[in-house]
Amino acid sequence: AEARSKDPVSFAGVVYDLHLYHLFGDNTAPWTPGQDHCKTCCRDPHLIKPMFSKSVPSIIGEYALSTGFAGWEEDGFARTHLENQWSLFNTTEAVVGSFQWNFRLLLPDEKLDMYKEWSLLDLINSGYLPPDGVYGSDLSARCPQLGDRVGSECPSFENMTVIWTSRCEWQLRANASASAPGRTLSAEEAESIVELAVARRSCGLEWFALVASLLLGVRV
Repeated sequence: AEARSKDPVSFAGVVYDLHLYHLFGDNTAPWTPGQDHCKTCCRDPHLIKPMFSKSVPSIIGEYALSTGFAGWEEDGFARTHLENQWSLFNTTEAVVGSFQWNFRLLLPDEKLDMYKEWSLLDLINSGYLPPDGVYGSDLSARCPQLGDRVGSECPSFENMTVIWTSRCEWQLRANASASAPGRTLSAEEAESIVELAVARRSCGLEWFALVASLLLGVRV
């Protein structure tokens, strides 16, 4: 990026090649489908950001459906996982292409199911993926199949260094929908908070009184 900024003509054709896998050390046990959805939709944008933030064209030179665990073949995971990745690449500025690893694996007849998640043609022929692929997918936004989950449950990676093995777990944010279910405070708990808020206010901690007011709907 620095060389490109100093000599944009000579480096105009330079493209950054990023290999983006969820295994080889990034496959964290116990595995769940939601773990990979979280990585693709919440964490991986931060891995691509250093390049597109400097306007360096990038290619996802390798990515795959393999998670390093069994279970990928259940509940439509393969299709959702693939479409999540496509949508990320399609909506990320400066990503100009991607290459799935691999188009096809040639395996002996007695081991046709071995490493099938690595073979695009075999996944299509076995019904795990639709034949229309990218043409039949909604890639207008990042991870649209997950609805509003990306906006309400993605963990925050702000003020931290994100690397390719950083964990990702869905979380309900503080600004999630107010209609989300929660526990109702008892009268005794509410009274204790009010008393503590009044005490904190007397010590000059106005912020605590404000938070208590917002939570309880009372002035303290």
